[in-house]
Amino acid sequence: MKNIFKFLAKLLLFSLVLFMARDILFMAYQISVMMSYKMIGGPRFPANTLPYDSSTQLIPFIALVLATSRLSIKRRITTILLGSVAFLLMDLSGIILWQTPPTFSGNEESAIYRLHFLTLELFGHWILPLGIWIIAAKEEIVALLGGILPAHQTKPVQ
Repeated sequence: MKNIFKFLAKLLLFSLVLFMARDILFMAYQISVMMSYKMIGGPRFPANTLPYDSSTQLIPFIALVLATSRLSIKRRITTILLGSVAFLLMDLSGIILWQTPPTFSGNEESAIYRLHFLTLELFGHWILPLGIWIIAAKEEIVALLGGILPAHQTKPVQ
């Protein structure tokens, strides 16, 4: 139980530090989105018209990876890079798909936009980054949960 509180305290600390540096992180992420979009030949957009939905999920994702104590430096860097690339690809897919923000009919957004947004939100912003972290930190997660979950008892096969 002590390890879980230590992990949560580190998660909170890293989250606060990264939140204080959010403007720099968001700007670096937005520049990488714009440069990636330009590299694939997309038309020029003013910086304030491109969607950067994933930039807000970078802070909790990076904090989660940094708070995981048993990850080596190399594994932490690799995990953060993989997660950042996943976020980047999600944002690029939205930019490529929509080119401009989708039109709204009255006060309702189109059904295809809603489907894309919900898919992006669920898979791109939650499942994929969390999955990357779980794969990278599975031993740490098992060790953390081992302190609060009852021991699994198996019966010998006869």
